Amino acid sequence: MTRLIDEQRADLLITDIRMPPSGQDEGIRLAASLRNSHPALGVIVFSTYADVAYALRLFESGSDSRGYLLKDRIRDRAQVLDAVQAVADGGSVIDLKIVEGLVRSSLHGRRSSLGDLTPRELETLALVAEGYSNAAIAESLVLTSGRWRST
Repeated sequence: MTRLIDEQRADLLITDIRMPPSGQDEGIRLAASLRNSHPALGVIVFSTYADVAYALRLFESGSDSRGYLLKDRIRDRAQVLDAVQAVADGGSVIDLKIVEGLVRSSLHGRRSSLGDLTPRELETLALVAEGYSNAAIAESLVLTSGRWRST
């Protein structure tokens, strides 16, 4: 796979979690391998599995240039194109269902500080996880420009 990525000078790879030959977690293992061999390459995993364990493995080395979207929750082509652009630009995109699962699992963990977050902070975290810019988050949360800083 890396030979093909090198030949095509790819900026982004879209994969599934389960692929041949074993149909287990090749897509997640490929993303981890590419993090080491091609750190600038964006990877988006499209899956039918809203599995927190897969998400944790995908993001264990960081969320930059990574995405995890659920196939059955893709609304339109624009959503896919936005995700491709965000991940190719070094950002991350995570389906809200995955974020909810991550938050739920972290809240049940002993050493998580997520339990200390307010509902508003959790809402903001979800928007960050979806790859929204600071300006878009401020607009979504109905904040005025005097209450946030653009980065």
